Amino acid sequence: MTTDIDRQVAEKVMGWKYYYKKNGYSDPEYRDAKNIFVADAYGWHPTSNIEQAMMVLERMIELGYGDCSLIRMYKTEEWVVGFYKNEDGLGWVGSYTRGKSLPVVICEAALKAVESVESIGD
Repeated sequence: MTTDIDRQVAEKVMGWKYYYKKNGYSDPEYRDAKNIFVADAYGWHPTSNIEQAMMVLERMIELGYGDCSLIRMYKTEEWVVGFYKNEDGLGWVGSYTRGKSLPVVICEAALKAVESVESIGD
């Protein structure tokens, strides 16, 4: 089942649009900026699929988040993931998060970082 975080990651991080043809036979899907199919909405689960979470990590690097940290805490057995980039005139911006599930932590950190940059522009 696709979570709300999965959908937010698809739209805010990956840059995909949710598409569903109500009167047709198509399942909900995601399309890129050129309106080309990129993923089945029912199959997009980066919060539980490590391969898809790695796609999110790679996308963050494409978006300029060159400072990407992924740390495993020995004592607490938590993952700490952070994404940061140098915004002109603002210095380093981004965010990090921590938790037990690496795919969830990657997705949450990516969303927080993208939203923190968006809020600066508002």
